[in-house]
Amino acid sequence: MSKERKLEIILKEKLLFIIRTDDFESAIKCFDALVSGGAKVIEFTSTIPNYDIAIRKAKSIVSNDEILIGAGTVLDKDLAIKAMESDPDFLVNPTQNFEIMDVIPKDKIVFMGGFTPTEIITSYRKGADFVKIFPASILGPRFIRSLKGGPLPFIRVLASGGMDINIIKDYILSGADVIGVGSEVISKEVLEEKNFSKITILTKNYIHKLSEICT
Repeated sequence: MSKERKLEIILKEKLLFIIRTDDFESAIKCFDALVSGGAKVIEFTSTIPNYDIAIRKAKSIVSNDEILIGAGTVLDKDLAIKAMESDPDFLVNPTQNFEIMDVIPKDKIVFMGGFTPTEIITSYRKGADFVKIFPASILGPRFIRSLKGGPLPFIRVLASGGMDINIIKDYILSGADVIGVGSEVISKEVLEEKNFSKITILTKNYIHKLSEICT
């Protein structure tokens, strides 16, 4: 799939679901539950044991090319090299360790971190396709509105951290291009109870809420 098509899918779906678990099997079950709920953009964080293998397994499970699977919390070059072995569609680094850019092929979508206007424009100039603002709930939707409606309208923004279903409308209408959804759907309680069907239900709820916002 071309990079342009991956961008189209991400911008259309507007929801990036994040899997962060302590064990491999739970991560795969979370992935299955997200896909069952209609998720199309899914991230495995590097904190998952053998997360690169999890990405490969997930890619083998789905034959739908429209489902994008990426590597998250890619904090340094070694993690980026390991991630590349699983051929992810995108990589997410919530910080500004730009050395990872040296080992990422041009056909991959890259999310880099930024919290201030200076950091955000720096990530953009270093080649990031999206800038991840985390935790976005601390800055609030007014920050994104000021950013996108002011000096940096060309920045594609991923708002992540604290994205409760009841507030994502404010962020979308303020100019966030993508919303990152993690523990709001895959909570510690859900993982402890192994209630993976609840993940599917919550995923559907987020997608339905988004459709209401965008229509």
